[in-house]
Amino acid sequence: ALAALRLPADEAHRQRALLVSSTSVFLPAVFPLFCKLAIHDTRRGKTDLAAFYSAAALVVVTLVPSAREILSHPHNWYAPAMQKLVARILFMVPRCAAFHRG
Repeated sequence: ALAALRLPADEAHRQRALLVSSTSVFLPAVFPLFCKLAIHDTRRGKTDLAAFYSAAALVVVTLVPSAREILSHPHNWYAPAMQKLVARILFMVPRCAAFHRG
């Protein structure tokens, strides 16, 4: 299934550049925002919202690099038997980060 995702070299290069640039813009913008909201709500005594925002900040930190790895993984598809298993493990990271209900 992942072999079908393989892109031509120039398209893969553009996609990788977009991922790197989006990571460098997204993380510095969103992570401090969630941290600021968590600190603000902690000072107001709303610990449930503070826990939500601090967890959301860590989910963002997890999702962005793992999405980059997942999307760049098919580009280097040289050992399908092993890489199929690695790809399954890579897909577990965002799934667990986004849907864990603690």
